[in-house]
Amino acid sequence: MSRRDDLVPLGDRMSALMLVRLVLVGIVLLSARLAPSELRARPGTLAAISAVYVLVAVTGELARRVGAGRGLAVASAMLALDGLYIWLVLARTGGPESVLGFLVYLHVVAVTLLVSYRTGLKIALWHGLLLFAVYYLRAASLWPGWTGGSTAHAAHVSAFAGVAFWLVAIGTAAFSSLNERELRRGKGELRLLAQLGAELQHATSAADVQAVVAANTEQLGFRRAALLASIGDAGALVRSSWEAGAPVLARMVNALDNPDLGVVLPGACNVVIAPCIADDVPVGALVAERGGGGDARIARHTVDLVAQIATQAALALRNATLRAEVERLATTDALTGLANRRTFDHVLGRELERAARHGEDCTLVLIDVDHFKAVNDTHGHQAGDEVLKQVARAVASAARAIDLPARYGGEEFALIAPGCGRDEALALGERLRGAIAVEPGEVAVTVSAGIAVFPPDGVDANTLIAAADEALYASKRAGRNRSTLASWNSELAEA
Repeated sequence: MSRRDDLVPLGDRMSALMLVRLVLVGIVLLSARLAPSELRARPGTLAAISAVYVLVAVTGELARRVGAGRGLAVASAMLALDGLYIWLVLARTGGPESVLGFLVYLHVVAVTLLVSYRTGLKIALWHGLLLFAVYYLRAASLWPGWTGGSTAHAAHVSAFAGVAFWLVAIGTAAFSSLNERELRRGKGELRLLAQLGAELQHATSAADVQAVVAANTEQLGFRRAALLASIGDAGALVRSSWEAGAPVLARMVNALDNPDLGVVLPGACNVVIAPCIADDVPVGALVAERGGGGDARIARHTVDLVAQIATQAALALRNATLRAEVERLATTDALTGLANRRTFDHVLGRELERAARHGEDCTLVLIDVDHFKAVNDTHGHQAGDEVLKQVARAVASAARAIDLPARYGGEEFALIAPGCGRDEALALGERLRGAIAVEPGEVAVTVSAGIAVFPPDGVDANTLIAAADEALYASKRAGRNRSTLASWNSELAEA
């Protein structure tokens, strides 16, 4: 008997078969009561056979439930017992000519549907052996009290019954096999979608979503798959899928008409393009290549599953975009686009820890816009905002790739420069000050800068900021529009 743990648990199927056994017994006893003349058997004999069968069947079912590791063996023996019971009844009621012959068909169909088509064919073979055993017992006159027609007639009936029985058994097994494959396919698809959903929960970026979706789509038998999460000039096939709101199939991908597809899946053939639409807005497309020749086909249910994956991908892409936007808003200054004070504090602490661990320097530059209040009073607050934006642009453009420019607060800015020592620190401040002075804008401004270096000017974030702040005020006291480098011995160097 085959295991089908991926369909219905063994215990549930065996319980259903126990009900089938009780139905078989009920049919036999009811027929003996209502039509004894048709059965040509004494009701008491059939009742005795049925009582023994029920007793053994119940005992076997209890043994199956309590017998650890032997459930399949007991269940198989029970199925063999079913066949013996049915053919004992048939032998007493006319053999293949019995009016209860349909019990064989009922049993085979029940086993095939409840257990598996393989087990159904095995039971059909068992019934076939019992059929011929009953026939030869009759032909040899070894069964006392048997009544019926001639041996030749019995042979014809047995042959006809055998052919009809095998046709029913094979047909039922074939349909059951199709049903099993469909059930397994459906369960496999559900598992895939559940796995995809679980993995997408941990995807924090569009790149993560792309990797997860492509890997899961390829499990459907596609040669290659890709998720287009950012489409500039969408190709004809992608636009068609968006307009239709449904997958589009293509034999070949024309790279000229579909440049994005030509890049991610060059030379693709037999392709499914499923739209990724979230809140009625296209956010991408899932592209899967089956491959194969010109006569290759993609099943409808596979296309539908790709569409479901694309729907999940669309939601994941939207969530990743929203998450990225939330993170951006939480870490950047809304006006200038630079890192905000919270990000500055976090990065400064991290960089100082790293510098201490590796024995390196780290420079902090604090910048303050000179006479910013006068800009607001003279030109208005909108002009003041524009000044802050132009200062931010200049600081960002003058910073290195590893530096962190940030808005420290109000009209103050900061720059964290890992690996920058005292020899380069003052030049860095001057480069920032010069970039701000030449940055185009409606109002020209200058800035004052205070510079401190870890570890000579401060052993932690608080002392380093205090040293840079002291240097900044020294620049202001000295007339503004200059840079001042703090010194561990409290002497300030100016430029």
